[in-house]
Parts: sequence; structure tokens; C-alpha cells
Amino acid sequence: MSESTPERGRSRKYLEGAAGWSIALFGTAALIRSFILWQLTDSMTFNYALSDGRALQLWSRGLVEGTSPLSDVLTGPPLYPLFMAALFKGLGESLILVRSVQVVLGSAACVLLMQAGWRFRSKATGLVAGFLLAVYPVAIWSNFSIHTSAIDVFLICLALAIAADFQSQARRRTLLGLGLVLGLLFLSRESTFAFVIASVLLLFLAAGSSWGSRSLNALVLVGGVAVVVVPMTLADWSVRGEFRFLKIPLSYHLYHGGQDGSSRSGLYQPPIDGNSAADFLALRLGHFPTTDEMSDFYDEQIAARASADQEISSLGLFRKLLLSLDATEPFDTQEAWVHNEYSGLLSWLLEVVNFGWVFPLAFFGAWVVWPERSRLSWWYGWSFVWLSWSIVFYHYGRHRLVLVPIVLLFAAAGLVGASRFVRSRPRLVVGAAIASTALLLWVSQGSFVQANVERSMAYHGVASGLSELGLEELATLRMEDALDFDAENAFAHNDLGALYAQRKGYGAAADHFSEAVRIRPDYIQAYRNLAQAQYQSFENAEAAETYKRLLRANPRDAEVWFELGRVQREMGQIEEARRSLQNALALKPGLAGQAAP
Repeated sequence: MSESTPERGRSRKYLEGAAGWSIALFGTAALIRSFILWQLTDSMTFNYALSDGRALQLWSRGLVEGTSPLSDVLTGPPLYPLFMAALFKGLGESLILVRSVQVVLGSAACVLLMQAGWRFRSKATGLVAGFLLAVYPVAIWSNFSIHTSAIDVFLICLALAIAADFQSQARRRTLLGLGLVLGLLFLSRESTFAFVIASVLLLFLAAGSSWGSRSLNALVLVGGVAVVVVPMTLADWSVRGEFRFLKIPLSYHLYHGGQDGSSRSGLYQPPIDGNSAADFLALRLGHFPTTDEMSDFYDEQIAARASADQEISSLGLFRKLLLSLDATEPFDTQEAWVHNEYSGLLSWLLEVVNFGWVFPLAFFGAWVVWPERSRLSWWYGWSFVWLSWSIVFYHYGRHRLVLVPIVLLFAAAGLVGASRFVRSRPRLVVGAAIASTALLLWVSQGSFVQANVERSMAYHGVASGLSELGLEELATLRMEDALDFDAENAFAHNDLGALYAQRKGYGAAADHFSEAVRIRPDYIQAYRNLAQAQYQSFENAEAAETYKRLLRANPRDAEVWFELGRVQREMGQIEEARRSLQNALALKPGLAGQAAP
């Protein structure tokens, strides 16, 4: 009979103690999520995959049917489309099925976080952290979202559990497993390569081992990442001739990371000439840009900023720090705000449990466990690197969700160890911890992010998705809801005007287009839409003035010259119409056939 080692004894004792709690926690988390999921099915819009979710659903369907190659998925993170395609292939295409499987993963994530806290620090820390994740509303919502964030939390909790196992017993096979999970996380959300960098640094900074051993540990971890990532990068290279699926998000985040936060009051792309980057580029190209064209555009903008010596200011970083710490939490795809009226439990949780309370508590927890920092270096290292990344690259909302499990571990440690911390530490230290935590709580509960603006953008996004599905009446109702939350949402005014125009309500459409350009005088597409609505309403003089205003902004727009000429001709201004049409033909000879009387 082989002799049991102390390590095996501790591991067996842990497994025996954790099994019952794991089952109880999994059941609790699954019950909460299943109940809310059942309630949300009463929301009509919840039954559709919208916006990004719709695109992911179509990719996954194409993979199953063989009509979309893997390279199509590599226009974005490939893991979630592959995950959904596997479900479609094995069990049939059903969004409720996808969400049900995600509920299982979300419940399992609570157990993994409990195990991580238990192994890293104590049973109580693990149980509290797991329960906090079980009731954290944004994490619950992510389990229902048809989006990559649906599996992000599970993967980060799995990575934390493996890191805790390595911390308890340093084995290289455990590091290999950690590398595999970090590789999967990278393929789910590319910006999480920051965790790989942080992990390598932690392995090199680990005390008690030679530099050779540290280097080998780092190599094993990176090798695990490579096993998962290299095949995807090779597939990408074989199709595009470059690592485009990584380059696109990096370009996007580097571009938006240059914003200083001064004009951002809600979660939307910083506008370029009144339009989103994609709309702006579409006007330049004459068609909606491909992912390659978007990436090249962002690269151009980054280069232009560099040549103009535009750097991120310290004030800009501070503004983005405030944004990152704010209590208001946007959501993915079909945002929970649109549906929470159907679930009293979700609505209550959204009001009670939010990042603005949890993060200050986690900050206090970091004070409490500071003497244990060498053992908890993974917590400190990962949270510091990710928060820094979020500030510099302007991450918010779903990107911040990746940080939540680590924050909950610190928060649990703070709750569990608060009494002992107050009794055992010097009064000056305790006072500093309480004062700084109170300050952070005050900051996070501030109004740097306007919640109603976020809600307006949420309803606007859902309405846009419903419109794409051809559900114009339902889309109109949701777009009106968006304006109820924020009457100054120029994008919602423009899109609501377009919905009215589709049903030939040109007068109402013109009113909303007028509001859009009043709010954003540089909103070019809204001006185009306004002129068309005025023309269709037989307000030719007003349409002509709108077209002339467009030409003052861009005198080389052939389409606008052509439309102006048409309006002038109907107004009997024959000479002016001839000049306008000549200008249009000079800029774009292909309009000749349309210009004939």
C-alpha cells in the first residue's frame, strides 16, 4: 500500500469538504438563473437574437450547414460561434437551448469561483465569492445573452480555479492546463491576452525558485496558450495573408483608447463627423465597410493621431478611470434593461447589486489580505493589469465583466476578514482603509455615466435589431422608448425617422430627422434623410436648402448635386437644375442615365 503524502491528504480533505457545498451552490445559482430565464421568455424581443447576436447566430448556422467557412468566423472572436455551432449541430438550432446550456455554464462558474477562493484563501472566502457571483445580475444576464460574454465569465472562473490549484501545489501540468484555458479565453475575447502577459510576469516574479525554473514555467504556460491559438492564427493567415482576427480588435481598441473620456456620457462609439466610424466610412466608400476596411481605417486614424502628436493626457486617463469605476453597467446585445420589467427578481438585483458597491468592497478586501499578497499574487496581478488595460483602451460594460470574478474574490475576502482586520491592524492603517474605501464608494456612486443615456442606447440597439428582422412596428415602439429615456439621442431620432419613412409617414420622419440634425449639426446621414423626407412631402424649397447645406459641407458629393438638380427642376428652376446636374455628372459620369428628363 502506498503512503499518502501530506499534499494528497489535504487535497482529499478539500475535495470531501467542497463536494457538498459545490452541489448546493450550483443548485442555487441554476435555480435563480432558470427562474429569471423563465420569466424573461414573456418578453417578445427576448425570443430573437439581435444585432451582434444575430450575426453570431448566422455565422453558427453557416458553419453547421457548410455555407460559411471558418474564415468567416475569424472576422471576430471565433470561440463563441464555434460553441453555438456545436450546439446547433448536436441538438438543433434553438436560442432557448443555447441559453439553457449557458445557464449551466454560469452556474458552474459560481462553483469554480468558490473553489478558487477556497483553495487560494479559505472556505468562507470561497463560499461568499461563489454566492456573490450567483446573484450578480450582470453575470446572470450574460448567461442569457447571445454573445461571447456568455462564456467569458465561465472561462475566467475556470482559469482562477486552475491558478489556485497551481498555487496550492506547483505542477507544470497544471500550468499547461491554465495556458489552454487562457488560450480559449483569448479566442473568446482577444483583449484578454493581457491575462497571458500578467501570468508570465507573475511566474517570473515568483520567489523561491531558480530563473531556469521560472523560465520553464512561463514557457509551459505560453505553450498551452499556443496549442489553442496557433491553429486559429494559421487558419486566419491562410485566408487573409495576415492575422486579421487579432488586428481588427487591437486597431479598434487602440483607436478608441485615444479618446480622453470628455465627451462620452454613455456607451457608444465616439462620433466622427456626427456618425459612427462605420457610417462615416460607408459615406466615404459608397458601401458598408468590410472588417478589413474598418481595420485599415482605424490604423489610418491611429497614424494620423500619432503624426499630430495627439497623446492620451493624464486628465483623459483620470476621466476613463472614473468611467471604469462607475456603478452604471451596460449590457450586451439585448440589454437587460429592455427586459427586466418581465422579471421582478432581475429588476431588484439590478438595483441592489452593482459594480459601484462591489468594487469599493473589493478595494477594502485588498487592504484586508495585503499581508497575504505573495499567496494571492494572481488576484493582485490579474486585477491590476486588467483594470489598467480597461482604462488605457477605454473598455467598459462587457469588457469590465471579465474583471468581476476577481473583484468578487477580493470583496468576499473583505467581508470575511473585516472584523479581524479592524481588531488586529494599527488604527492608522484601519482608518486609511475605511477612508479610502468610502471615497471610492462616493466616486463609484457618482453620475459620470448617465444611466438614462445608457438605457436609451440599449433600447435603440434592440430597435435596430428588430428593424433588421423586418419587425418595423415593434422596432418603432422600442425606438420611441429610447427617446423617452433620452430625447437628445440623435441616432434614435434618425432611425425612428427612417422607420416612419418606410411606412410613408414622411412628415413625422422629417420631424425626427430635423431633431437629429439639431442635436448633432454634423450628422451627415441625418441631413440626407431629412432632404429625402422633405422632397417626398413636397416641401421642395426646404429640401433644396437642406441639399445646399450638405454641399457646403462636401461640395464634391455627386449624389447630393444630382438630388438637388432634381428638386430644382421640379421647382421650375431650370438653369439652376442644369448647373447642379452638370456638377453631378462631372463628379460621377455614371449618373448620366438617371439625369435624363
